[in-house]
Amino acid sequence: MVRRKKKPVQEVPIDKVEDFMFQNYKKIVMVVGACLLVFIAAYTVRQIMAVSAEKAEAEIGSAETKMAVNGANAESLSSYKALAGRKSSSKNYIYLKAGIIEANNNMPDAQATLAAVDGSLAELADSLAYDLGSKDIDPKTYIAKGSMKPLWYYRAVLSAEGDEKAKLLEEFGSKYPESPLYEMVKRWES
Repeated sequence: MVRRKKKPVQEVPIDKVEDFMFQNYKKIVMVVGACLLVFIAAYTVRQIMAVSAEKAEAEIGSAETKMAVNGANAESLSSYKALAGRKSSSKNYIYLKAGIIEANNNMPDAQATLAAVDGSLAELADSLAYDLGSKDIDPKTYIAKGSMKPLWYYRAVLSAEGDEKAKLLEEFGSKYPESPLYEMVKRWES
């Protein structure tokens, strides 16, 4: 048997990597450290924001509980409305809730508070303001775009006069024939 000579294994690629790491050791450590610091800073900021959001929500809940237990007065409602400035994502909810409390306690500011509500709760606030006698709300505007269309048809029929009332009643019946509101208004108008 003939012995073959072993060929030397070239470790050039590994040597290049080791050489690169040896020459740039400080840079690599600084980049990894900087990435770690950025991650820790972002995580800390996110946690601080989450804690402040939870604190604002806890303040809103605490104010609602105090008003429920001690009764709502003008001072407690004004401090409750001031919370809307602290947490803008809850602003519409706070104004709607304050408007409902003012309406239930027959306070004069209910319609003004409900007028401050916008966004997804605006239709509900306008509905309550309409029930409180606001003349600024036209039920016909919500017939086409609202989510409580049968209720707005009902209100539009009741507020309309003459031929317009008959037209709205017919339209209401064709779109919502099973609605109890349609049955009531049809009975009243016949």
